[in-house]
Amino acid sequence: MGKGQSSNSGPLGCGFLIIIALIVALVQQCGGEEEESSASKPARPSASASAEDSPKKPARQKPPKVTLSLAEIAETPGTFERFKKFVAEHGTARQKEVVSHLTGWRGFRRGTGTGIPALEVKSDYPVVDFAAMDAGDEKELDLLLDLQEESQHAAEAFAAWWKADESKMAVLQIFDREDVTTYGSTCIDPHSVRNGGSCWPH
Repeated sequence: MGKGQSSNSGPLGCGFLIIIALIVALVQQCGGEEEESSASKPARPSASASAEDSPKKPARQKPPKVTLSLAEIAETPGTFERFKKFVAEHGTARQKEVVSHLTGWRGFRRGTGTGIPALEVKSDYPVVDFAAMDAGDEKELDLLLDLQEESQHAAEAFAAWWKADESKMAVLQIFDREDVTTYGSTCIDPHSVRNGGSCWPH
């Protein structure tokens, strides 16, 4: 009886072992393919690594401010061209448009009516008819107000170029194309437009 049992279980045992061997072989083959595919894929650079490797654009810096006095600026050849070049390269669109109407320094006065020193500038702006304005001509009044606003933008551009002495007040006066009348004195201050041309905040 024991002999018959051993002869019947022999083929079954072998078949079972063959099935297990096939399963093990398949598992090893699949595992190898996964390792191969993962090894063949190039590693993707992380976002932080690519950001570090990318070159950064240097911030554009403005040149140092001019440290000459107002009198020296008015009297030194070439300073007006330097000012216009600075505004062309670094000024706002509004400042560029306004400064394009300026034609040169007119001079320097140590004291205006308020005792504040002034840099005078020539321009190609039209002449305001003050008599007509006093008689109620709104067109001339609008022209004067527009030109006063222009002078504020010009003063703001000048303040960006010139290193002002903070212990002293100074103003920019722009004269009309006939080089006779100024239509306003504007504080040379970076915030001149916001302050309505005043040297003191409103």
